[in-house]
Amino acid sequence: MEDHGPQDLQLMSPMRDLIFSPIPALFLKSVVLLKVPDIIATAGPESSYTLSLTEIAARLPSQSPHLDYLSRILRYLSTQGIFIESETTSTGNPFDFRYGLTDTAKMFFVSEGENNENPFSLVPFFLMINHETSMAPLHHIHEYVLQGPGVAGGAFKIVHSWSIPGKSPYEENLHTRSLMKGCQSFTNVIMRLFVGCYKGFKPGEKLRVVDVGGGHGAAIARIVEAHPHIHGINFDLPHVIETAPLISGVEHVRGDMFESIPSADVVFIKQVLHHWDDDGCVKILENCHKALGDNGRVIVVEAVMCEKASPSHEVRMIFDLLAEMGGGKDRNEQQWRRLFEKSGFSPLKIAELPMISSLNILEATKA
Repeated sequence: MEDHGPQDLQLMSPMRDLIFSPIPALFLKSVVLLKVPDIIATAGPESSYTLSLTEIAARLPSQSPHLDYLSRILRYLSTQGIFIESETTSTGNPFDFRYGLTDTAKMFFVSEGENNENPFSLVPFFLMINHETSMAPLHHIHEYVLQGPGVAGGAFKIVHSWSIPGKSPYEENLHTRSLMKGCQSFTNVIMRLFVGCYKGFKPGEKLRVVDVGGGHGAAIARIVEAHPHIHGINFDLPHVIETAPLISGVEHVRGDMFESIPSADVVFIKQVLHHWDDDGCVKILENCHKALGDNGRVIVVEAVMCEKASPSHEVRMIFDLLAEMGGGKDRNEQQWRRLFEKSGFSPLKIAELPMISSLNILEATKA
């Protein structure tokens, strides 16, 4: 057998990270489902916002939870920047440790509940990404590659017989509810950043702004909240609008973006185009063009991919691969420019969405 020196053994560290990379998220999922971050978040100042293993266990919906295993999970996640572990004695007994939340956990992994306002919570989005239905296609990517680019719906449809986007035949199932909640939680974070940085809406300017593929209206609600002079239109498929809540200043409109889009001064499209191939994107953008009056503009929130592999664009590349699983893809700057120009829009301005390094704001005017 060939001998390997220290330099060769250094290769084990990055390889180990790749081999075990899915594991941390699944252990985090377990404590999120157990609501451990929520339980710790309710600890008051008298406990220094920390709880012991016994105190956490007393709040779990079980008379006899596996505390030893839970303690090992919490200890591991303490190394991943989720929990802060502190020892009250030097015995090493797991029951002598207390657990608090890191700033990351407080911001993103404490739920947005009735009595807990956390606008940046990503709990629903995290659970959506790590739902069994979402994860299953990842185990069949090799099949999708072998079948070639003609497979409508991507690897997702190979596994589930229905595609994203589209209406699941199991409209009331857990994954569909998880998908809607997950998208809305991510939308809340994105839109708080968008309305804080986008300066294209002038004070007092009365505009009709239509959000294409707006789901239950979370995105357009944020725009109208920040700019009350805007009349917001949330546009989506009938079965989506059917369950959309009433939102002040927002009109829900049923329809199909491949057929027509309600008339507007501004069309807003957030993370919709990456679900579709180039022909589908051009059709959607052409309908946006028809819906707009003279000098109307379209605002798109999507990822602009780098031309070459770059570690700084790792999240963008992951989103691109996930989009392909549903039959879509992300695009680089030149590809986006071609789509907009082909659809009758120019010039295209591109800005980065602050704090969300995986997304950009693309804006173009009706030519």
